[in-house]
Amino acid sequence: MARCVTGTRRIVAGLALAVLGGCETVPPLPPPEGTPEQAWQVRLQTLGKLDNWLCTGRLGVSDGNEGFSASLRWQQAGDGYEIRLTGPLGQGLAHVSGTPGGVAMRTSDQETLVAPTPEALLEQSLGWPLPISGLRYWILGISMPDMPVDFRELDRWGRPVLLAQSGWHIRYLNYTRVNGVDLPSSMALERDTLSARISVSRWEPGS
Repeated sequence: MARCVTGTRRIVAGLALAVLGGCETVPPLPPPEGTPEQAWQVRLQTLGKLDNWLCTGRLGVSDGNEGFSASLRWQQAGDGYEIRLTGPLGQGLAHVSGTPGGVAMRTSDQETLVAPTPEALLEQSLGWPLPISGLRYWILGISMPDMPVDFRELDRWGRPVLLAQSGWHIRYLNYTRVNGVDLPSSMALERDTLSARISVSRWEPGS
């Protein structure tokens, strides 16, 4: 198994961190009713109930020395999820599927690895502890429930501009409007020397 993990990391490390852009931005909005904090609470209630969704886009990760970029496809279905990372020319990097009971990943070497948490599994296989548990919520533009928020900056519509939670700093760069709700289309994450950027090209809430 160690040989498979090492081979996967060599493939990943050989891919350059792409510059992710071209996101759709939300057109100017009228002044909201109420305060940003009130709008944020409504946002938490609305998006916190969104258990089923699909998003596709790009993911880039770097630790200052090595990096990779990949196409991203994330399908969330209740507490279960499937995440596919695909490299250039359709080269498969990883297929992660998880439930509250554990997570499994099929690598490009067709090896299946399992772990109790997605962070442990991705660090073991790809070399980067991507915060999948937090991203389940951060990618929607809300904070992770039942966890303290270290810092939060909102815009006038109650959308997060900057969110600090669980040791990660998440900057929201652009939003796109889908079914009357503003969802992130570009975001950057940082923790220590690790940085990641996600660009979402398509949202399908309720899928």
